[in-house]
Amino acid sequence: MSLTDVLNDEETAWFLHGAPIYRKKVPVRAVKMTKSFTVETHEGLLQGQEGDYLVQNTEGDSKPWPVKKEIFEKTYEITGRTP
Repeated sequence: MSLTDVLNDEETAWFLHGAPIYRKKVPVRAVKMTKSFTVETHEGLLQGQEGDYLVQNTEGDSKPWPVKKEIFEKTYEITGRTP
């Protein structure tokens, strides 16, 4: 079943109209990379490109992961700096 099929279903029609809007609450550390990179994640080795961000949760023991520049800059805003 595709996303279009799901969204055309009456039970999920609310998704486009009147659905709650959410924002991420977990802070992350991130650095904009100046060259292409490879990083070991929970999903295996992932590639990042120059300009992408290397991101890691500040809570718990997590591995870092790459996030495309366009996605990161739409999703996150700076709230401070680590000491």
